[in-house]
Amino acid sequence: MFDSVFDSSMLENVNAYGSGLIVHCPTIEVFSMFLEIASGRGIRWNNGDPVVCENVGSIYDKFKSETCCLILPQAGIRIMQKESASDSPYKNCTKCSMSELSNQTFEAEDDEALKSLLGI
Repeated sequence: MFDSVFDSSMLENVNAYGSGLIVHCPTIEVFSMFLEIASGRGIRWNNGDPVVCENVGSIYDKFKSETCCLILPQAGIRIMQKESASDSPYKNCTKCSMSELSNQTFEAEDDEALKSLLGI
């Protein structure tokens, strides 16, 4: 169900995901990283508050490794449990997972550096 890998460019036009976008954040570090990225794109909680806040841990603790962020066009972010993503209202949402490496860019100076990075 969460076969796609999250890329921060997915937040540039949330309206392109007509039914919404659901991002699985399996660790608190990934959840915090996602909120920083969303905040940088001007996305807020569904109540209008800024997404980066001091109580990230208490928000994440509600569902822990099952934490997902539901982003609805023009409605902000809402937290949900991963198993709820298959429920009727969310069946047509785009579903993806985010890892700590999802938004890192690796650049190698030359072919040898690339081979070294890849271990070949």
